[in-house]
Amino acid sequence: MAEPLSDFCERLIQGDKVLVAGLGDSLTDGWMVQEGYFDRFCDELSVQFPQANIQRLNSGVPGSLALEGLRRLDSVLAAEPDLVLVQFGLNDCFSGVALPDFEQSYAEITEKILQHGALPFLLTSCPVLDPEFNQQISAFYGGILSLAGKKNVPSADLAGAWEDGQRRNPRLLHQDDGVHPNDEGHQVMAQALGKAVTELRS
Repeated sequence: MAEPLSDFCERLIQGDKVLVAGLGDSLTDGWMVQEGYFDRFCDELSVQFPQANIQRLNSGVPGSLALEGLRRLDSVLAAEPDLVLVQFGLNDCFSGVALPDFEQSYAEITEKILQHGALPFLLTSCPVLDPEFNQQISAFYGGILSLAGKKNVPSADLAGAWEDGQRRNPRLLHQDDGVHPNDEGHQVMAQALGKAVTELRS
């Protein structure tokens, strides 16, 4: 899984112009925070690879389902991105979308990005404070990581990184709704993405 992302990092090292796109929901959008994980990650890339010309396209839409992301993917691909961060799951689970239908939408998104010549980077979202909902969403996150392995594309378990941060304080990373990340939560997610890139340089 690391090899495709390593190729992308090599382009950054060489100082190429690259476009990073984000396809997701309110977390990608950066809802109700100063800066979301997507922009924080792009900022981190600019620090790690100052020679590269990193551009960004944020197509995060609050409330979005994976199927809706698939429907707007053409407009994202029209911009010719090099890397597409794909982040869905919370709204699908909350809305009662069946897990196989969610996985099918994710698989179609992934395949379409690959066919266009871009690299999909599949992400889990964050845990939630409600234990029952959190157990349900874990199955969706497992489907995302499993798909990444089958397609041999990079993935990042942001939920796992988040849970490490939550051990300090269960509410430290959430907004008051117990679902959306606050600024510190988005920073934890961005750091997990940055770590995936950094490890390829060591």
